[in-house]
Amino acid sequence: MYSDLIKQRCCICNGTVKDEHKNERFTILKCNSCGHAFVGESLSESDLVQRYFKLAYWDGDRHHQKIYDMKPGKHWEVFINARMNMIKTMCDLPPNVNVNGHKTKIFEVGCSEGVVLNYLAELGYDVAGCEINPEIVAESLKHYSINIICADFLTHDFGDTRFDIIYSAHTFEHIPDLFTLTHKCYRLLTDGGALIIEVPFGPDEYNNLDHMHFFSHDSINILLSKFFKKVKLVENGYFNSKGIRCGSYYASGIK
Repeated sequence: MYSDLIKQRCCICNGTVKDEHKNERFTILKCNSCGHAFVGESLSESDLVQRYFKLAYWDGDRHHQKIYDMKPGKHWEVFINARMNMIKTMCDLPPNVNVNGHKTKIFEVGCSEGVVLNYLAELGYDVAGCEINPEIVAESLKHYSINIICADFLTHDFGDTRFDIIYSAHTFEHIPDLFTLTHKCYRLLTDGGALIIEVPFGPDEYNNLDHMHFFSHDSINILLSKFFKKVKLVENGYFNSKGIRCGSYYASGIK
């Protein structure tokens, strides 16, 4: 089982690991080589349903950012500006129509209500996203006319569709199998396309029971360099649900 394997070796570089921290549910292991920290057990199906399949997850994720309403409005400006800053920091945002006369395609992994995709659609981009939480998707569709796929990104069949940019903010740390996730993003990009992510690093979020991974500079670089010819990392930060400022990385890979 995956949970048995990760107790023995680092899930990023296969290095040896040590016990790093024990929160109220899980033991967190840390690699002696690349510094990646990760949860040493896998979540059960009931854990996944309880955490990610209710609208209450959106409330917990947005309320500490002082966002209480999913509807469009000025209350989203700070949030949207932060996400757009991430994208523009990590790549040259292409025009909404490419040289072949086709709309530039942008996809978000873990898009929640899709407010950033809606903003990009208003700028003229061809957007889509996926969100595993059916209650969030159902509520979002009351307010936004965008293409949100209610499915697991790892198992959804995209056919021949390819994207110019795939971005994901604070989603990778929730997914146990990072190499499968990153490889799928790579495969779905056009040549020269960009994957852009934000992930937490360091011990600040060790007590966040939603997070499976806590990255280091080396571990995120190893993960992206496995697939991408050009990797860029920029140190950043954010405030978590308890008001604690935590470290994060913007990271990008160019195919």
